[in-house]
Amino acid sequence: MKKINIIPFAREISENEWVWEEARDIESVVLEPQTASQQDLSAIKVLYWKKIWPEERWETSLSRGTGGFGWAKTDDWFNGEYKLASTEIKEENGRIIIGFRPLSEEYPAEKNYAVRFRRTMKLKIGLPAGSPLKNPAVYTTSPCKQAALTIESKDNNPITVVSTYNCELLNTVQSSNSPIVPAPTLHRGEVSPSTNMGGQSSNLPIFQSKIKLTIMTPKNPFSGDEPLVTLNTDKGSFTFNVKEALENPVFVPLLNILVKNSSDTRPFGQITCALKKNKTIYDMVFKHKEQSLKNALKAMPKPDLTYYFVGCKHSRQKFMIFPDGAILIRDNPRLMNVKGEDTPGIKREGNWGLKIGLQDYRLEDRYIEKNKLPILTSIFRKGTVSVSQTVFAVPLLRSILAGEIPPDSPVIAIARIIIKNTGRKAASVKLKLSALAEAVYTNNAVAGGKPEGLIKIDELVYTYYKNENLLRFSISSSSPSPLRGEGKFCESTQRELVYKTVLRAGGSEEVVIKIPFTALKTAEELSALGVKEFGRELAEAKEFWEKQENRGCGIRTPEPILNDFHRTHLAHVFITDEAMPDDNKLVNTCVGTVSYGNFSNESCMIINDLDQRGLHDEAERRLGVFLKYQGTVPQPGNFTDYNGMFFGAGGYECGHYNQHHGWVLWCAGEHFRLSGNAQWLLSSADRLIAGCDWVIRQRNNTKKNAGAMEYGFLPAGSLEDVTEFYYWLSTNTLTWWGLDSCARALLEAGHPEGKRLGKEAGEYADDLRTGFRQASRRSPVVKLRDGTYVPHFPSRLYLRGRDYGWIREVLEGAIYTLIARLFDPCSQEAAWILKDYEDNRYVDRRFGYGLRNFKKQWFGIGGFSMQPNLLPGPLPYLYRDEIRHFLRALFNGFASAYRPDLNLLVEHPLPKLGITGGAHFKTSDEANFSRWLKMMFVCEAGDELYIGKGIPRQWFAKKEKMWLKNVKTGFGAVSAEYKSVSAQRIVCNLELNLRKSPGNIFVRIRHPKQAQIKKVLVNGSSYSNFDPAKEWVVFDKPVKDIKVEVLYY
Repeated sequence: MKKINIIPFAREISENEWVWEEARDIESVVLEPQTASQQDLSAIKVLYWKKIWPEERWETSLSRGTGGFGWAKTDDWFNGEYKLASTEIKEENGRIIIGFRPLSEEYPAEKNYAVRFRRTMKLKIGLPAGSPLKNPAVYTTSPCKQAALTIESKDNNPITVVSTYNCELLNTVQSSNSPIVPAPTLHRGEVSPSTNMGGQSSNLPIFQSKIKLTIMTPKNPFSGDEPLVTLNTDKGSFTFNVKEALENPVFVPLLNILVKNSSDTRPFGQITCALKKNKTIYDMVFKHKEQSLKNALKAMPKPDLTYYFVGCKHSRQKFMIFPDGAILIRDNPRLMNVKGEDTPGIKREGNWGLKIGLQDYRLEDRYIEKNKLPILTSIFRKGTVSVSQTVFAVPLLRSILAGEIPPDSPVIAIARIIIKNTGRKAASVKLKLSALAEAVYTNNAVAGGKPEGLIKIDELVYTYYKNENLLRFSISSSSPSPLRGEGKFCESTQRELVYKTVLRAGGSEEVVIKIPFTALKTAEELSALGVKEFGRELAEAKEFWEKQENRGCGIRTPEPILNDFHRTHLAHVFITDEAMPDDNKLVNTCVGTVSYGNFSNESCMIINDLDQRGLHDEAERRLGVFLKYQGTVPQPGNFTDYNGMFFGAGGYECGHYNQHHGWVLWCAGEHFRLSGNAQWLLSSADRLIAGCDWVIRQRNNTKKNAGAMEYGFLPAGSLEDVTEFYYWLSTNTLTWWGLDSCARALLEAGHPEGKRLGKEAGEYADDLRTGFRQASRRSPVVKLRDGTYVPHFPSRLYLRGRDYGWIREVLEGAIYTLIARLFDPCSQEAAWILKDYEDNRYVDRRFGYGLRNFKKQWFGIGGFSMQPNLLPGPLPYLYRDEIRHFLRALFNGFASAYRPDLNLLVEHPLPKLGITGGAHFKTSDEANFSRWLKMMFVCEAGDELYIGKGIPRQWFAKKEKMWLKNVKTGFGAVSAEYKSVSAQRIVCNLELNLRKSPGNIFVRIRHPKQAQIKKVLVNGSSYSNFDPAKEWVVFDKPVKDIKVEVLYY
């Protein structure tokens, strides 16, 4: 069958130059000269736009698996260049037909990919001067076929207009078997009400139309050739994929329209009635038992073992400890680029590792001190010999209790190894210690490297490096057993130290190793290393970290794991973040220990958690970095300037994420809202206003094309990790969020610019909603698990369908419109988005982990993305007061990334659940969960304060108290304590230290067996303002400290 010319689906940007919304696999070009004169075929050139393809393409990217495919690169309209194609040209019947030579002729390295098409978004034809064309045509590799569809609409909602994309509407269009004219208008025919409706009400007419099309049928799963039809009705519009409609009926409840293959003779009612038997995951959660942390953890595969970090607060110097006992100093280019006093002392090649020689021992147990302090103990066993290793870090030159050290001051790791014979006979022990330069590692071991020569003089162990002897570590033993490996100062020394001993039955010996991060030279440093005594340093480290973790608000739940996690997260932040060497008052928020620097968006998640905890001083030290370095580093995008842009972080900035700027504006507004510090806000106002004005200036650039979908958006730019330039949904939503947050803060603080910026934020929101809804109408509706179809909100403008991989489609998808409340979280649009996420984006193997057994796994392995705790997926459910959904998303996401032996969250469970991927401590992901955990107890919406909104019902069955104390809100400090006195009586004590009064305070108490509230006492007196159905006790007047008693008898 004749192929379809795709030029009608392109935009002509100049004569004989076209751009498509998607990449197309173009196979041939047909030209028809306006005159019959002889053509110089050799002078005709075909140029195609490229940057990424063919070097990177989906055919090879898919081999990375679903997780890795998320980072696959694609081309865009703005980055690249035209490349001359190798073509074959012939003249036939007055037409010029151009095909492509094998791709390998242009790219010899692609000999196994000798395709005869060019994948491109733009095409340009070069012709000799004076060679005008008529009716040019461009064809892709997609074959074509004819399709016949029947469209039925109910509820007096006839179809008025139809438009096509990648398909052609044939001349035969029928309505009630009467020939009518083709698009744009379809006349309607009314089917008799007596027609079989499959049990549905038949008192409304069904309008039926039949259309025939020629459609493209692409074999490429990422083709831009999918055949789409848009139906416009009096009540709304939607687009559907013709291929899907031919295979299964497409029913859109929104408009009560059914599209089916014309060969399907089943009536409207029969088809739609059958769909009622199925349920979406979203609907199924309502009927399922509420998720618990225990069950969420049980549903996950057993997690692997991975490394841990120790360090000092805000220091640049950290140490990794592996499950095999090895200790590693990871190479960190930032320490060389952002120079400090420690930079000259970094004398090693790449990563440096010390292997303890425990490879033949089995790891028996591993834990951090009290399950929260950053002091790691690992226990190994081989036969009757047990080896216990405890590692932590302290400052070299002073006590850890003396206060925060400069970030470039020397830090050491101290490791104590206790070797014990638990048997009844003597046992020989031999440990081989080796130092490795350019060390390589996996999650659970230091796997290799270049052995360094070791020279031991007394307790000090040196290596020879670039013509000097460098101290690598010290080692001492409680035993007189020999430490082999002594040698002279020369390169050809022993490659390992051997510790040999014979332990009597029940006997034990102790080895202490002290590893400096930098090469020590001065007498003061060497002396300080010698006097560091393990026992004293351990006690001081415990005391220091206990005090640090007790700062700010506290939480107690019936789940010890969560209580300890909330506390240890603070230690993870303090170890990971690094103060600036040139100004120790400023702290760079590093979102993954050593691995990552300052990704502004994720940094703001951490800063916001610090603000919730009441650690406003810590928040301001981190926000100060953005204020100081504002406008110093650009983001990739079609921006006209960078004056006022937030991204620069003094050399620590990371990530080409255009959303960074919006996150910083949001975080600054939130800092004022949670701290009430008007002085800080007003002193920072000029910079914040400059940041807001940058958004306004850039938006003005897209307002030049009135009627364009991107009207009022930011110019096209980079997303997150994937850097194609587009009009991204999440970038714009988050930038609006930031502008709105900052404007509200300035207005509340009395700044005269607050009103103007608020007006701009309102206009931005209107433009975004208009653009997103227009994009949704052009994108084909998506199928849910109940068989119905709902609108799809694509991750960028001009995208007709799903995007490329989970980062674009899920992590940066439409759910952000609900998180930022750009769309009302309780709206119909929100329900469509959430149902699509649950049924498709989270569990579809194209974008998530997939379900091997849907019936068994849908509840426990769903509700989260492949970066489970970065995407704030639980929040829309909390906003909607759908607590079952909120808890499922919250606990499942936590469980998927949790490592119980280390009490931390990994970044990505990749390539599959149970396997550690990415970086940790992943403090941004952890901060999100910490924030959401507190929001169970205390959260806000506008001028309303909610207490206990999301607390799990089963927690109220416990007898012990649960509480959140001194959390900071936009109204002030709030403490809430719950105690189930009996099955018939639950008490909530509130302490409210508020700066301003909420409009209403809602206190929720959820009976573990859903018993209905019968009576409420407030401070001992009967109280009538409560809602038994929603389990709210409502206060519409200012209150301070109150005792709420709920009675169920």
